[in-house]
Order: sequence, then C-alpha cells, then structure tokens
Amino acid sequence: MAGSSALDPDSLLLNGHPLSYSFFEHVERHEELYRRIFGHVDGAPVCRQLTARIADLSRHYHGALRAISTKPIETELIAGYLAGALVEVAGRWIKLN
Repeated sequence: MAGSSALDPDSLLLNGHPLSYSFFEHVERHEELYRRIFGHVDGAPVCRQLTARIADLSRHYHGALRAISTKPIETELIAGYLAGALVEVAGRWIKLN
C-alpha cells in the first residue's frame, strides 16, 4: 500500500520492540512467579487477568489495531485473540524451560 493508508510498522511497537518481546522479557525476569502461575490450577484467574491486561495494552499502543475498524467489537476480538495466544505460548515456554 502507498500513501496515508500504508501500515506504519512503528505503530506495532512498544518501547521500540513488539509487545510480545516486552511480555516475554517480563516473564523471563519473573520466571519463578510465572512458573507458579502457569504450573498450578489456581493460576487460571491470574492468567485471565494477564490476558485482559495484554489486550488493553495492545489496544492502547497499537495504532494499527485501533484503525482496523470503527466497530469496537472487532477490535476487542482481535486484541483478545492475540493476548490469549501470547499468554498460552508463554505458559508453554515457561513450563519447557
């Protein structure tokens, strides 16, 4: 795409990195805490809150996500899907390490 409708890659970054980079950096830094959250059935409510927080951050920082649609429900679904995937991958990653 050209012109004003082109996607600005910088709109997908948080502090110069993809949101996933910042999230995994945080998980790694607090590995013992996340090992308890992801490794125990009682961690499910915390995972849900974490997913909601990541979705909020994604909607707030990613201009491209905000520009997808004027219909809030579509943006909510996309942000929730991406955040859920990040948390699921982080859980598997921390259990394997």
